[in-house]
Amino acid sequence: MPEILSHLIWVVFPSGIFAVFAWVGTQFVFKPVREFFDTRVKVRQRTLLIWDIPEVHSIEPSERLQYYASLGPTRDALAELGVQLVSFDQSETMASWFVRKLGFKPAAAGIVIRTIAQQLGTTSEDRDANFRRLDTALKFKFDANWPFYNPYNPGPHKKKS
Repeated sequence: MPEILSHLIWVVFPSGIFAVFAWVGTQFVFKPVREFFDTRVKVRQRTLLIWDIPEVHSIEPSERLQYYASLGPTRDALAELGVQLVSFDQSETMASWFVRKLGFKPAAAGIVIRTIAQQLGTTSEDRDANFRRLDTALKFKFDANWPFYNPYNPGPHKKKS
């Protein structure tokens, strides 16, 4: 009988403790970190699509109100992504600490995305500056001398020879 008890104490019990810590790590750190990276991919996809949306300055003044209204679903989707990033930073303490240690800034990115959503389709939109701030916060790579979203639609940029 003492052999079984000794076996339980030295083998089974530590294995159980390890399993509990592994479960906690998976549920409270790794799963939310994976969700952050999934949200980051969605943000990148959205911004790549938004880069091609005409800026309001290129729309006839008489059509701007209708244009602004047509961008409502896009603004809502962006705002949702921004809220996800800010709430991740505020509620997933361990996971957001880990993500910030990797150099990402989820709260700052969420605020910038919400700013992009609010300005989209308005005359106060500064798409280039906002996207650059977003790219910095989420560590997307870009070249300051070349448009980083669509080289076929460079927006205000021109390729420097």
